[in-house]
Amino acid sequence: MLCAKYWHPWVEHTNSHLDKAAMVLAVCEVNTSTMTRQRTPWQIGKQYQESTTAPNTGIWGSYPLTAWFAQRSAGYGYLLYAPAQQLWTAWYGATVGSHTGFAMHTYHRDAPEISQEEYAKYTYPVPREMVELREEAEGPWRDHHRTGTGDHQASAAWRYHPRLKDIGLQKHTHGPVYMQQYGLANGSVGQLPAGEFANPGHKTGRLEMLFGEDTGIQANALRPCGEDWIVGIIAKVGGNVCAKVTRLGEITTWKSIEPSVGKMPCGSSGGACGDGAKGRMLRIAPLGSSEEEALCGATARFLFGYEKEDRTRWLVEVDGDCNEISEKMDVTQSTHWPLYQDWTTTTAGEVVWVTTWQADVKGSFGPVGSPNGVWPYKPKPQLEEEEYLFDLTPEATNAAKVTVYSPWRGTTTSMSSTASSSTLSTTVVVISTSIWLLSGFQPAEGGEDRACRGASASDNHATYYVVVEASSLEACQHACLDQPLCSGVEYSPGRCEVWTRPGGIRSTKPLRGFSCYRLEPPGAFALRPVDGGHRACRGQTASDNSPEYMKVLPIGRLFDCKAACLQDPDCTGIEFSLGRCEVWTRSIHASAEISNFTCLALEGPSFREVNGPGQACRGAHKSDNLMSYYEVVPDTSLDACMWSCTGRLGCSGVEFSQGRCEVWSQQIQATIALEGFACLRYAPVLQNLQSFIRKRRQHFLGLLQTSSKENLSRTKLEGASEEL
Repeated sequence: MLCAKYWHPWVEHTNSHLDKAAMVLAVCEVNTSTMTRQRTPWQIGKQYQESTTAPNTGIWGSYPLTAWFAQRSAGYGYLLYAPAQQLWTAWYGATVGSHTGFAMHTYHRDAPEISQEEYAKYTYPVPREMVELREEAEGPWRDHHRTGTGDHQASAAWRYHPRLKDIGLQKHTHGPVYMQQYGLANGSVGQLPAGEFANPGHKTGRLEMLFGEDTGIQANALRPCGEDWIVGIIAKVGGNVCAKVTRLGEITTWKSIEPSVGKMPCGSSGGACGDGAKGRMLRIAPLGSSEEEALCGATARFLFGYEKEDRTRWLVEVDGDCNEISEKMDVTQSTHWPLYQDWTTTTAGEVVWVTTWQADVKGSFGPVGSPNGVWPYKPKPQLEEEEYLFDLTPEATNAAKVTVYSPWRGTTTSMSSTASSSTLSTTVVVISTSIWLLSGFQPAEGGEDRACRGASASDNHATYYVVVEASSLEACQHACLDQPLCSGVEYSPGRCEVWTRPGGIRSTKPLRGFSCYRLEPPGAFALRPVDGGHRACRGQTASDNSPEYMKVLPIGRLFDCKAACLQDPDCTGIEFSLGRCEVWTRSIHASAEISNFTCLALEGPSFREVNGPGQACRGAHKSDNLMSYYEVVPDTSLDACMWSCTGRLGCSGVEFSQGRCEVWSQQIQATIALEGFACLRYAPVLQNLQSFIRKRRQHFLGLLQTSSKENLSRTKLEGASEEL
């Protein structure tokens, strides 16, 4: 669903108090697969005209084109869907003559159109084939103030609460920020607003955001947290504050994350607004879980973003009690988020924001060269022949900047995507493309002049990958990011292999003109396929599948499912199917054949430091270092070096120093102290021992039917020795 704005076909201003142009606010319904409009847009707001002749007409609550104060309070407006009630609600800064304020309007998703009789009363009717006019929903949330009033609203933030089944909102006018519930919950659907939030309405059910000696001065962001709320608010003393508010309207937590706050810019020069207003860059969003879960407390994670007085931008993770749980990260040079646009959290727990920007060459909106997403373009020039029409925006781009903060990698990356045309629908197609961190690709054994292989340099089965067309290595990597099972890519000019082998890319083969890159979280070499990998995990037997064995996570990609396991100290393996990740906490001894499933078991600690850190590997004694003991592999990280070891038969360990990896085949019995070196012995832990025994037993029983006892005895011993 997209919020779309349509020009009025009329431009006359007969009301002497109205000095701002107005527009019609409408909703487009879009097919997210084709990004094509599904039906005629429908109006979700008031239509301007001098006198009120029909519902939702008049001057009270017009959607403005150029009223900067009204726009500064809520940007170009917010659109929110309440799934329990199937209601759409819009909230925007509005005008009442020359006054500024706000308006809120709520419609059922299948609201009927107004009658022809009512439509005929419109002074400036928009053609119904362009924009439908529908009947607005009635409820306790609606009063004549909320549908349009001039209260001088100066900030706005809101969110739907999946447990309360209501909207929480914050705003301020001339005093402190106050919080309310909108009033969608009616007792039968959701709990009635209670405590300070009882009797919802424009002037009722208010909680002023005051805590001790501090005062909330700018509403910025709020999210569900259990049955309560976690809030990002700009405060007079605390600056960028994380707070918690109960469903009854009690402020229980108020913690300053950063006291320094940037002032809001007004105009293309980057100067602060005339009133010196602070804030609008504070954000908070669930991390590692979907918003529908509404996790809270010490085990919940949220991403908290803010801007300091010097206009540098920072990210930090906090828990559900507003405690910082990560180092603060300066992201000024790598990303920007708009003043009024909120962040979103995917079902996989990634925090995403979308915008566009230009480089701030003068340093007007932050450090020189950093992204300027506040005022990236010059104003549209007005057409000389048409008083109320404008030309195209100078230097505008159709490149969308998409930033994803992954809960499993703890890093951010922005990516530019350029659409083939400048239309909104085409840009949205680009934005909806699966975006992943290109920096997550790591070269396998140097990456260049290497072809990817499976368990060994000769293991290259056609089922391990999907061949796609790609004009560059980067395009090949993007193709990988669109494949939920992708574990890496092999690229040669004109050919791209997207690898989906359950065991990953364990080895490579030297081949000029080829490139091989893995897409794996650190430590993923310890995840091994169970019975080939294309299976569903089971406990003791193929039918042993208790929910108590696993933690179920709504994760859409195998990469993140692996990362979730590797960060969980109780994990014994994973089962992955599209959109579902099972992090197993019970030993996986069996599997079941089910299509489109992947089962991987986690080895016990297979790499161990020999004699501690800062050691170089040696053979039988400290001076025993023959070149025949190891193979030098051009890996650039210790993790990649360990991958190379697991892909070589007989690997006994690795020695790694800056840019150099030695994969040892000789037993490592000694070391020498050498700064910057790491020596690790490799001793893989045999997984699925009972499964192994069961298979060998079946093998032996088969031999009983075809072999003599004498031959069987010899074959059994040879087979067991070979397997072990």
